[in-house]
Amino acid sequence: MILNAKKRLYITKCQKLGICRSCHAPAITKDYCIKHRDYYNQKALAYVTRCRLQVLNHYGAKCNCCNEDQLGFLTIDHINNDGAKQRKELNYSHIYPWIIRNHYPNTLQILCMNCNWGKRWNKGECPHKQKVLSGV
Repeated sequence: MILNAKKRLYITKCQKLGICRSCHAPAITKDYCIKHRDYYNQKALAYVTRCRLQVLNHYGAKCNCCNEDQLGFLTIDHINNDGAKQRKELNYSHIYPWIIRNHYPNTLQILCMNCNWGKRWNKGECPHKQKVLSGV
C-alpha cells in the first residue's frame, strides 16, 4: 500500500515537470517520451486483452441472449441497465481489470454487440426477447 502511494507521488511529480517516468527525457504525452510511449501502449493493450479474455471466460464466453460465441462480438452488459451511472461514479477507463479487481460482480453478463445495442435502444429488452406480432 505504501509502495503504491510512493509510486503515485513519483508519477505526479514527473507529470508536473513534464518528464518521462522511465528516463526523465521531455515527455510528449502525459507520462512518457516518444521512445517509451509505444512500448508502454503495447504493454497496456496486452494487459487489457488478457483481462478481457479472463472475464469473458469467467462469464461463459457466449451471449446470454442469442448464444453468439465469437469473442470479437462479445461485450459486457450491466443487467440492471445502470452502466452509465456506474462509469460516472467509479471513473474507470477499462472495465475488464475493474471486474477482476471486484471479484466478477453478478450484476454483469455477456452479450454480443447486437443484443447489447438492441437492449439499449429498446428500453432494456433485447429485440430477440420481444414478441413478434403476426401479420405485421
